[in-house]
Amino acid sequence: MYHRTLSATDARRLHGFLMVCEDGRQIYEEAAAHTDDPGLQKLLTDQASTRSKTINALKPRYELHSGEQLHHPRSVQGLLQQWCIELGQRFGSEHAALSVLFSQLEKLEDHTLNMLYKTIRQIESGLLAKELSEQIVLVLESHHRLKQLKATYRL
Repeated sequence: MYHRTLSATDARRLHGFLMVCEDGRQIYEEAAAHTDDPGLQKLLTDQASTRSKTINALKPRYELHSGEQLHHPRSVQGLLQQWCIELGQRFGSEHAALSVLFSQLEKLEDHTLNMLYKTIRQIESGLLAKELSEQIVLVLESHHRLKQLKATYRL
């Protein structure tokens, strides 16, 4: 039996952030599987790995203290981002496809970073806020890598 030490509100907020990370992981993995560009594929795989690290760091805390297994129903936002990426890849020129891809991935990065900051500000547990704060560096590095690669493609 699990011992609940997170408030229901904190558990819900942590769950929301973890779902944003899981959406990102799935989107990055899917996009990496559909590109032939080795540099882009490496970036996408690295981004998925960063999301996995964040999830793996926080998931046990959520499951232990909420008393629930983490499950991921795909969010509408995640589905829409994936759909935009697929449309860009299928119907555009290579440059147009990359432009759509990077536009959606930037939105994903911005949303993840904003969600992390919002969750940290709203969380009641000081210990959980500290654990979330430790993820800022990973998320910022991920954000920076995406912007660097976008610049190399001149998009």
